Amino acid sequence: MVIARRRFIGGALALTGQGALTGQSAFAAQSPIPRARPARSSAFSLNVAPPRGRSGWVLMDALTGEVLDAHNDDQPFIPASVTKSVTSFLTLSAFRPEARFVTQLFATGPIENGTIKGDLHLIGGGDPALDTADLADLAAKLKAKGVRRITGRFFYNGSALPEVASLNERQPMQAGYNPGISGLNLNFNRVLMKWRQHNGRLALASTAFADSRSVPAKSVTFRSSAAQIYEHGILGQRELWTIPSRSLRKAGQRWFPVRRPAAYAAEVFRSLCIESGITLPAGQATAETPAGDEIAIHRSDVAFGLLMKMMKYSNNLTAETLGMASARRLMREPDSLTDAGALSADWLRGDGNALDPVKDTGFVMENHSGLSIRSRMTPMQLANVLRVAHERYGSGFINLHSKGDLKIPRGTTLPQHSFWSKTGTMHFVRSLAGFLEVDGRKAIFVLMNVEDDFRAATDASFRPYDESTPRGARRWLRSALKFENELLSHWVSRELKF
Repeated sequence: MVIARRRFIGGALALTGQGALTGQSAFAAQSPIPRARPARSSAFSLNVAPPRGRSGWVLMDALTGEVLDAHNDDQPFIPASVTKSVTSFLTLSAFRPEARFVTQLFATGPIENGTIKGDLHLIGGGDPALDTADLADLAAKLKAKGVRRITGRFFYNGSALPEVASLNERQPMQAGYNPGISGLNLNFNRVLMKWRQHNGRLALASTAFADSRSVPAKSVTFRSSAAQIYEHGILGQRELWTIPSRSLRKAGQRWFPVRRPAAYAAEVFRSLCIESGITLPAGQATAETPAGDEIAIHRSDVAFGLLMKMMKYSNNLTAETLGMASARRLMREPDSLTDAGALSADWLRGDGNALDPVKDTGFVMENHSGLSIRSRMTPMQLANVLRVAHERYGSGFINLHSKGDLKIPRGTTLPQHSFWSKTGTMHFVRSLAGFLEVDGRKAIFVLMNVEDDFRAATDASFRPYDESTPRGARRWLRSALKFENELLSHWVSRELKF
C-alpha cells in the first residue's frame, strides 16, 4: 500500500498495475496504410438513399489497410459516442488491462479502545464505478478494525482528477448522463429521485442507489415548483434541484446528475458508517495527502472490465475518467476535460501518425465520451485508429464492441458474417464504427451522417434545461438507420467476399 499511496502524492491517480503494455511509441512499428481508392463509391449502387445532409464512410481491410470502399472519408463529422472506441484504445495504450483504481481510508492517529486518535481521510483514486455497496464495504472494514469514533475530523479528497460540475455545458443540465466529475465519484454521480402522492401531498425522496445497496442521498435534495423549467442550486452544504410540478403529477422516478460528487460520496459514506455504529462528523474537503496509515482500501474492477461496461452501456462518466487518466499517463496532467481531450488528440497525431497519414485536418477531441458538438473526426481518421488498435490488441479490442446482427430485408440472404460495432447518436447526428468479418476476412468500417443545417439550428436554440426533441429528428434518425443497414448489407454481400 505504500506504493499506491506514493502514486497518489502530487495529484497522481492511485492505481495498481498501471504500467503500459508497450513502450512510449504506440505506433512506431505499424505498417503504412495504403491509400488506394475503389473505382467508385457504393453510394451509386444502393437501393436506399443516404439521409438528408452529409454522409461519409470507409471500409478498410483490417489486416492490409486496403481501402475497399470510401465516400467523403476525409470530411470531418461529429463522432458522438463512437469517440469511446478511441478512448478504449487510449486506455489500453496507457494502462495494463489488469490495472485497478483504488479508494482508500487513512487515519492520522492510532486506534485505541475503538477510537481513532486523529483524523480520518476518504481518498478517491479516480474509480469511475465506485458505488454505495463499495463504500459500505469500506465502512465494514473500518468497523472490523474496531473503530467506533474519531477524535479528529473527517476529510474527503477528490483531487485525483479536476472537479467539474458537468461533463458538458452544452447538454441538458438535468440529464443523468451529464453529471459532474472528480477523483471521488459515486454511483456514476447520479441520484435516483422518487416521487408519489401521499395523503394528498407530494412526497419526494433522493436515493444513493446501487444494485445491491442504497441509502438516502442527504447531500442532494429536491422540491417542486410551479416554474416551467428545472433549476439547480446550492443550499448550504447541499445541492437543491427544483422540479416543475407538472412533471410530478403521477408517481415515478428519475435519475438526476450530481454536481459535487466528492461531497456526495463523503456524505453517503458517513451515513453508512453511522448505520454500522461508527460516529463521524460532517465531512470536510481537502486536497492534501495525510501523513498517516492506510486502514482500508477498495480496488475497482480491472481496466479492461471497466472498458467493457463503458462500451456496452456507453457510460460517459467512465469514458471521461479513463480518458483523463490516460491523457495524464501518456502526456501530462490535464487541468480540465477539454484539456485532456486535446492532449489525447495531440498524442494520436504525434506518436507515429495513427490518424490519416496524409493529413490530420479537422481532428478535434473536446472530451473522451463524445458528449460534444465540437468534436470532429473524419471517417478515415477513425478507421486508422481502429486499425492500429486491432493490430496491437487483436480480438480483445474487437470484443469491446457490441456484437450484433444486421436486419436482412425480406427475400434476401447474406453470407455468414460477424458484426461488432459502437454507435453514436445525437440530434441529426448518427455514427457507427466497428468490425465486420465475412468468410474469415476482417474489415474495419466507419459510417458517419450529419444534417449540418438542422444540427446548427438545434445548437443555436439550445437552452440548458431543454430536453425536447427537435422537429424532424426522429424521422431523420430512422432514415439514417435504414441507410446504415443497407450499406452494411451491401458490404457483406459484395465488398468482403474473396
